[in-house]
Amino acid sequence: MRALLVHLGEMALAMAAGMALWMAYRRHQRAAIVEMSLAMYVAYVGPLAAYWAGAMSGDAALGAGHLLMVPAMVAAMLWRREEYTHGRRHRRGRTTVHR
Repeated sequence: MRALLVHLGEMALAMAAGMALWMAYRRHQRAAIVEMSLAMYVAYVGPLAAYWAGAMSGDAALGAGHLLMVPAMVAAMLWRREEYTHGRRHRRGRTTVHR
């Protein structure tokens, strides 16, 4: 179990750090960077609980965490929609920029 937690922590840290650096380079707000980083970790809460309960193997928990990371990150993006659309609205196939 300890090895799984260490592996998961290292992996999530590496992915979150790279993403945070890219978001900072793209001039996203700090709050958005923190929220997106947390989304990458929160995705593993359910799979780890299932692993600790004996309902899932370690490999399955890691895979499930990866799959759940996508909807967790989408949720973070929807929470701050303007942050990620840069003020653009899409209507009927047209893109308009609000200034």
